[in-house]
Amino acid sequence: MPSSHQMTTSSAISSSRPLAANRLTTRFGHSWSAAPPPDFEASPFTGPAYGDERSFNGLRLAGAIAKRDGTTVRIFCLGDSVGCAIKGQTVPNGYYHLDRMLISVAQHGAEVGLCGTCMDARGITDDVLVDAARRSTLEELTDWVLWADKTVTF
Repeated sequence: MPSSHQMTTSSAISSSRPLAANRLTTRFGHSWSAAPPPDFEASPFTGPAYGDERSFNGLRLAGAIAKRDGTTVRIFCLGDSVGCAIKGQTVPNGYYHLDRMLISVAQHGAEVGLCGTCMDARGITDDVLVDAARRSTLEELTDWVLWADKTVTF
């Protein structure tokens, strides 16, 4: 059985190294990272903001990890998931608000980057984003992936 600082690898995790620090980068079309002690990257979120639950579940996991002591979480949104960061979303009663979830994770210390190319392709401008998220680059995502010990993609 793995120790608290080790994790077995599943198809969703891109590295087979044991967790050493708490760095997590998640990509669901989003990417988030958790920092010292275990390094872990739950990398890019790629799913749409609504219509499937990948972004929702990725943000739930990112939030749970961000609440743990000694972790740093980084979320990077790619593709349609950049829509998660649009502020003031109106959704049907009983639906989750991904913009509010991003804000909540950021309030627990997460950093949120959005693929600038993906934003441009969807006509999303910086002025419609929640304050917790910012335009980013593939170069920054690359840095986050190399920094983390593990990567998870949603």
